Amino acid sequence: MDPMTSNTLPPHRIRRISLTKTQLRTELGAELLSLCESVTADGVVRPDEVEALRQWLDDSADVDLPAASYLREVVSRVIGDGRITQEECREVYRAIEVVLPPEVRRQAVAARRTVEAAARSEVKAARQQERAARAKNRPIASANFMVAGVRYEGRPAIIAKHAHAGDSVRLVREHSNRYSRHAIAVLLGSGQQIGYVPEMDAQELAPLADQGAQYVAYITKILTGGRSPIPVVQAYLYGPEATVADARPFQGSSASLTVASRGSGGQFVPNRARSSAGRWALWLLAVAVIIGILVAGR
Repeated sequence: MDPMTSNTLPPHRIRRISLTKTQLRTELGAELLSLCESVTADGVVRPDEVEALRQWLDDSADVDLPAASYLREVVSRVIGDGRITQEECREVYRAIEVVLPPEVRRQAVAARRTVEAAARSEVKAARQQERAARAKNRPIASANFMVAGVRYEGRPAIIAKHAHAGDSVRLVREHSNRYSRHAIAVLLGSGQQIGYVPEMDAQELAPLADQGAQYVAYITKILTGGRSPIPVVQAYLYGPEATVADARPFQGSSASLTVASRGSGGQFVPNRARSSAGRWALWLLAVAVIIGILVAGR
């Protein structure tokens, strides 16, 4: 190294930076070691500790100690803009590691790595929770349907007067509905029924509802071109653990809301296969009765 250059460099640039055994036997060397050990004991340096270190270094400005000169340079740069960031605190910590004796340095490094590992674990756990929350709040099913059974039981007047696009609707499982085991009634927020979820959609939604699914449902528009106004509903289903705003579990009723005497007044009327089976049963019964009469007549 050029002698002229070496004479212009600070002591820590041309001599060993870490505290030597000889330096540790001096009062200031021992003080600096004690301060550095205290700062690194928990594996992290805080802004107030950086300030305390700066104060000690300023008070010891005349001491010819390479470790102190090195730390003074780092700390001065860190606090130069008047604020100390987390990254700058980590920079000071690593600078302290450099000036520590080997055994103490190993302890400081181990403490820092423990803190860093814990921080990484926290970040990883937070990301996993975020992913889980997103998955938990992801729809498990959806349906967009024209409400069925809107022409019965005075529903056209209810819809015309009280139903509007954007209104939330309630979905109620009817486990005792005589026409379908998938029956889901559609009610306005006031509790007035306006119809049913169509059978095809109900077949998909009902099992999920029975498993505790939550839903958000609202009217997207009302079709008025036919004999009766028909609300169009958009429904999204979520798992039981979802935390989606406004999502709620399906209501269930032990008794069907369908008026039995109205027959097709409800949405769910017997399908062709069921009706056909009923007619065949009646026909067979009639045949059996006729045969019985004929046999008795003999």
